[in-house]
Amino acid sequence: LKKIKKEPCGVCPNCKKIEDTLYKTGKGAEELNVYTFDMALNQDDGEYIANIAKEIENKNLIAMRTQPVKIILIEELHCVKKQELQQMLLKTLENVPPDTHIILTTHEPQNIANAIKERADIELELLNPSKEEMTDHLYKICTTEKINITKRDCQLIANSVGNNPREALTKLNIAF
Repeated sequence: LKKIKKEPCGVCPNCKKIEDTLYKTGKGAEELNVYTFDMALNQDDGEYIANIAKEIENKNLIAMRTQPVKIILIEELHCVKKQELQQMLLKTLENVPPDTHIILTTHEPQNIANAIKERADIELELLNPSKEEMTDHLYKICTTEKINITKRDCQLIANSVGNNPREALTKLNIAF
């Protein structure tokens, strides 16, 4: 797996295209041929996984004719616990064209089949923040969004979610 530790330069054609597409025009990542699939949503739903596999295949077929490079980002892959569902994804990932790059993100790499890891161009192992980091981040969000909350309240949320940033944001959203 390739480890990327480089910061964007901001001046090359790729950096400019990303800046122009995402930030200046407000268009989504699909304009850049970046497709994101979040496995945390319905991780043990076979139909959901099958639909994702079919969508990946369709995007590859369409983009093969019109676009030079595609990136498929599969987030929270560790959430797919059932091996048969991971195998369904594996069959799709085995058939991606050479100009399609697969990026996997996970908090639990040990829960992903090795065969899937081998198909990825990049595997991002995401580290969970400490409770203090999560508290600070929640408080910063609330301050920026002008939500009236104490740092202690943010700490209570952070402590209640077991180092799960997504769950912390969900609880914060529900509370306010």
